[in-house]
Amino acid sequence: LKVKQDAENKEASAQSLERRTAIVERVEAIAAQIKGTIHWRNAQKEIGELFDSWKEEQKLPHRVPKKAADELWNRFKTARQTFDRAQRAYFQSKQSADKEAKSVKTELCEKAEALAPKGADGIGQYRGLLEEWKKAPRAARALDNQLWDRFKAAGDALYSAGSAEWTANTEAKDALL
Repeated sequence: LKVKQDAENKEASAQSLERRTAIVERVEAIAAQIKGTIHWRNAQKEIGELFDSWKEEQKLPHRVPKKAADELWNRFKTARQTFDRAQRAYFQSKQSADKEAKSVKTELCEKAEALAPKGADGIGQYRGLLEEWKKAPRAARALDNQLWDRFKAAGDALYSAGSAEWTANTEAKDALL
């Protein structure tokens, strides 16, 4: 009976070691993706789920040899830290890029709005600003859309003023004829 129980415990420990190894290998695979394209939110969620699985494995009564468990835990921890550092660096650089784009595009909006008193005469300058806009860095979608709406409103005001001037000029020319 004892021999049978020892064999079952040994088999259960081996299976637990296998599951832990699979968990660690998956975390390492996710961490390896940081050099390519990765969906940060999904990857972070999956790593959290893998960590929960790891904790569940530790609660099981089947003991894994301490040396093997420690080695696997160190691999898990290293992969997770690599992922966390890369994720922080990515979002810090994205935040910095958004800040720069916001600054550039806000300045373009202010220049476009300053053209309003010029009416139709400001359209040429507005077109130049539009070319600068196209070359400017992109910000987060919501922010970019908000700034574009502001920039476009300034352009629409210029074109409306120009249209009114052109209509008045056309009517004056027709009256002369």
